[in-house]
Amino acid sequence: MKKKIVIGVVAFFVLVLLTPVRLQMKDGGSVQYKAVLYSVTKYHQIVMEMDDENEGVVDSGHLVGWGVEVLGLEILNNAKYVSDTDSIREEQTDFLKNISQDYTLEDARIDGCVCFDNGNITEGQKIWDEFVNATNTQENATVRLAFYYSLDEEQCAPEYYESVKDEYPVLYIQELTYKDDSYTIRWFEEGEEIKKTYKYLMKYEGEPESETALYESYLRYVLTNDNTVTWEQIWRGLASSKLGDAIDHQVVYQKYNYNHNTQEYCNAKVLKVYEDCFLAECLDVTSGLLKTGAKVMVPKKVVAAAGVPELNTGDHIRIVYNGLKRTKTEEMKIVYAIYHLDEEGEIISQ
Repeated sequence: MKKKIVIGVVAFFVLVLLTPVRLQMKDGGSVQYKAVLYSVTKYHQIVMEMDDENEGVVDSGHLVGWGVEVLGLEILNNAKYVSDTDSIREEQTDFLKNISQDYTLEDARIDGCVCFDNGNITEGQKIWDEFVNATNTQENATVRLAFYYSLDEEQCAPEYYESVKDEYPVLYIQELTYKDDSYTIRWFEEGEEIKKTYKYLMKYEGEPESETALYESYLRYVLTNDNTVTWEQIWRGLASSKLGDAIDHQVVYQKYNYNHNTQEYCNAKVLKVYEDCFLAECLDVTSGLLKTGAKVMVPKKVVAAAGVPELNTGDHIRIVYNGLKRTKTEEMKIVYAIYHLDEEGEIISQ
């Protein structure tokens, strides 16, 4: 019984010594949490800077930061003066915060952003290289990133397309800063600033994770807090359904490399002829990612010296090409040659 009383008394005194009381300071908003053994202060103290004769205010601001004392000894005080004028100026000049609703990808290019179209860099490679080179020599640097995403109806399940089509196209603008040996990336969502800080900017190169990928290899820069983690580990974490497997990271750069030496083939029917291109329907796919029945836009600019034969609606042709662009209608990237076919599907000699 005495032992229980002693334990209870000790617990009471521990609570008394460690339980803080919240004190609101009358200095502009500082708050102190004070206990017998320690105190923690969140500073937001008004500071007035007077002129030499103390007749007028030159500047005003706040002392902001944290202070910690234990047994009357100060062990932390990172409070610093922030000018109200500087705060207003910073808010007015915050590029991200002042982006308008009608801001476009072309605006981003003009403003010097590194631009990505559906994940692949399309503009600003030199700007990105300068940022990376600066961080490699531990120089403070900032770069703006523009991520543009569109939705391809033919690449989506009908139910999914109908459910999200009104959300596309979409443009995300982010700002990546290197300062004091760390990387901070920030953006705004519905008016609220999102900010994340990482220790490392990792560079990853490799082959596609999927056999159906349109590219041959990739180059990625990824923010992480672990400089030993591999892209394969990050990828497995994304694909895993287990809680805790995901690795905190942020992809900030992607470049896909396409093999322009690979030739793919398809037999097709000409549906409509335009000045610089024509629309065709794939009838017999011998290689590549096009499927039978798919409609594809084919540019008339070809590699073969023979050029493009005369084409009419209904003609059956063979197209030798490489790569596809993900637009509203599939579009061939490089066309090597176009041949007319006979009724047996054989190439007609030119």
